[in-house]
Amino acid sequence: MRELWQEREIRYEQRFQAQEKAVLKAEAAFEERLKNTNEWRQTINDRDSRLISRSEVEGISRAFNDKSELRFTTNSDKIETGNKTISERITVMANLSAERMAVLQLQIQAISSASQGAKDQTDNSRANIAIFVSIGTAVVMMADLLIHLTR
Repeated sequence: MRELWQEREIRYEQRFQAQEKAVLKAEAAFEERLKNTNEWRQTINDRDSRLISRSEVEGISRAFNDKSELRFTTNSDKIETGNKTISERITVMANLSAERMAVLQLQIQAISSASQGAKDQTDNSRANIAIFVSIGTAVVMMADLLIHLTR
């Protein structure tokens, strides 16, 4: 009976040591996971601090549209006043286009400076979308001007 008891004691001791090893391994794996989670969280925070926020883009776009609308209204009034020749109208339209492109360039610079340092491809694609929207607006305004001039 004593032998049986000693044999069981040895088995229990082996089980206990195996369980301790397993617990240590699990704790190490959990610590590693927490470390990776904290690194991921820090990476996300760094990325978010470098991105241009939606409110900044909307503010830039709103200011750009207000300024463009003001210039368009002022310049279309100039076009409507007086009888101008086609070459004068084309000159005015070219001047309007140059002003519009200057505003677009300022907007591009504002977007690129606001998102400076961002290396994520999504950052670049957001800036590109804003630029394409602005260029599209310019094209629509030019087409409207052309239609207005040909009347």
